[in-house]
Amino acid sequence: MGNVIKRLLQFNKFKYLLNSFFSVTSRFLLTYIFADYFKFNFVVVYIATYIFVLLQSYTISKFFVFQSNRKNLLAFSISNISFTVIEYFAIMFIQKNTVLNYSFSTFIIGLITFFIRYYIYKNLIFSKNE
Repeated sequence: MGNVIKRLLQFNKFKYLLNSFFSVTSRFLLTYIFADYFKFNFVVVYIATYIFVLLQSYTISKFFVFQSNRKNLLAFSISNISFTVIEYFAIMFIQKNTVLNYSFSTFIIGLITFFIRYYIYKNLIFSKNE
């Protein structure tokens, strides 16, 4: 059983899925607690949560999922800032046009975008062909 777990942890796609699951879950929980439960301003919660998840995701991606071989923080940040702007409008659309609150809207958008992020991380940002 230990060998199976060790092999899974060496498999980049599995590590990325764990990282993405942690990121999506973190965003969901933080948004639920602060935006939906405590009724803080969603924009403030969204930005603060996003910065937390960005730092967490970059650290995990760089050191545990993808083997970084050059400066890629700028590309990582630019791609994620682009994603967060698109995600924000998608979350607002879902929240206003459905019965879902901010946290569940954030969760759904996070699940949708993590496949796109994996492709970008693997093939563009953390590419070994630099």
